[in-house]
Amino acid sequence: MDANILSDREVEVLQLVGQGKSNKEIAVDLGISVNTVKVHIGNIFQKIEVTSRTEATLYAIERGIIKSPATQNDGDQETSLIEIESGKPTWQEFFTQKRWFFILLGLLIIAGLYVIIAKPVFLMPQITPAEIPQQKWVDMASMKEPRSSMAVATFDGKIIVIGGRSALGVLSSVEMYDPINDTWSTLTEKPTAVYDASAAVIGERIYVPGGKKEDGSLTKVLEVFNPRKNEWESFSELPVALSAYGLASYEGQIYLFGGWDSQKALDTVWRYNPNTDSWNQASPMPSARLNPSVYADAGKIYVMGGSDGEDKVNINESYSPYIELENENPWKAEPNLPEKLSGYAAIKLNNKIAIIGDKSFDSGAIDQFHYSPVQREWQIININSEAASPISEAACVLLGDNIYVIGGKFGEDYLDRVSSYQAVYTILLPLTIN
Repeated sequence: MDANILSDREVEVLQLVGQGKSNKEIAVDLGISVNTVKVHIGNIFQKIEVTSRTEATLYAIERGIIKSPATQNDGDQETSLIEIESGKPTWQEFFTQKRWFFILLGLLIIAGLYVIIAKPVFLMPQITPAEIPQQKWVDMASMKEPRSSMAVATFDGKIIVIGGRSALGVLSSVEMYDPINDTWSTLTEKPTAVYDASAAVIGERIYVPGGKKEDGSLTKVLEVFNPRKNEWESFSELPVALSAYGLASYEGQIYLFGGWDSQKALDTVWRYNPNTDSWNQASPMPSARLNPSVYADAGKIYVMGGSDGEDKVNINESYSPYIELENENPWKAEPNLPEKLSGYAAIKLNNKIAIIGDKSFDSGAIDQFHYSPVQREWQIININSEAASPISEAACVLLGDNIYVIGGKFGEDYLDRVSSYQAVYTILLPLTIN
């Protein structure tokens, strides 16, 4: 990697990062805003392909952009060596000099004696879902109203389900699930009943743009729910009416990808700023899609799978808001999904992005596709190819250590059923001491 890929300003920022300075300190030193510092750091990470300030510092040391603390000189003068008198220290001086070593040695001896004498029976290591041979589904309290294709959000340790459709038509009702008490409660109805809409949380509010109405027409409305006050507000409408889009919140703004305009799949990207209550168009997606899985992670927003309006696709592309601010192409092709998927949810599990959906009513199995942004590899988890009647159009959400599958359709029937399994395990293993 050639250091010349960095601009002079980016080299200055990288040098200050290597000195351990914060974004605020860098901004003061260079006379720029903190947001501009963030943009520069994001660009640096992208260009030198690192994900942390530590990795960036090591990169800079290796290429001579900054000097290693071990070899730093004071101006043009080499570090002078201080000669130490060659007399042997007394045992008191030796103990004083090495006191931390003896303290650490004493702690290790105490810990070793504990293991030998107390003989603890269990250890508690972490393992991943792929290592769990049988994942147990648990039926939770049912929703008050069956539904599918609803918007869902997590807030303050609870799950909030908004709108959707059922055998009775398109819904405006809102329900909240409390996992501690395993109970559902009814909240204030959404002003506009919609389905095929999504929700994003910023601060204390849940934003639900667009969606499809009872008569099949699409809407531009942006309705925002305040769970603390249990009330809805209306804000600036979308520039176009659409549904079945991908939605993500990132650094205080909402990004809306693709969707359906009642005639075709879209490649448009809209960015909403809650501070100014305004929508702005960003660089379009390379591939027009509806119902993609979207997840923001490590400076990128991944847009995965979906449908081109006729067939499912396995396209995986990432969008960088930082690069967009530099007026460069923010889109990058990522490794394709192992299968063509549409309408799946994206969550974060064990440092990987997990795409989940299509739960089996009979066996409880659920499709999972795990993507590692670092290794740029996919892993297929727990596929149930024998299930003849999977649940579709359900909401899948991660809350705490558990994945919840909520509602959906089983054939032509709408479901109020809710089930969960523990996706992140802490298990007890016996410790054998010889």
